[in-house]
Amino acid sequence: MKNQHSEEGFNASGVIGFFAGFLGGGIVGALVMLLMAPRAGKKTRSKIQKKRAKLRRQAARGVEDVVTEAGDMAQQFTEDVQDSVHKSAENIQNSLHKGISDLQQHGQEVLAEVKK
Repeated sequence: MKNQHSEEGFNASGVIGFFAGFLGGGIVGALVMLLMAPRAGKKTRSKIQKKRAKLRRQAARGVEDVVTEAGDMAQQFTEDVQDSVHKSAENIQNSLHKGISDLQQHGQEVLAEVKK
């Protein structure tokens, strides 16, 4: 069975990789910006601490988003599998009923031939 999300080109590892690259690039860019800025050491350290706290909050929100998305994907996958199993069970049941019906009809035809 194919996963709908992979058919649409969406996968969880790509999202996680994107967020990791996004956060890593943001951190490196922020540090370079702060270190290159013409400020006193104390002001720079204060600025780095504030930026670090902000990035930590953004990272936490990003992780929460990824976890939520992964949970939604897992829920959808579970529903898809349950639906597929239900449809397969119905198809098997219908096939069995048809086979039994055909077998009964054939048995009646054979019995009618034997009685002649």
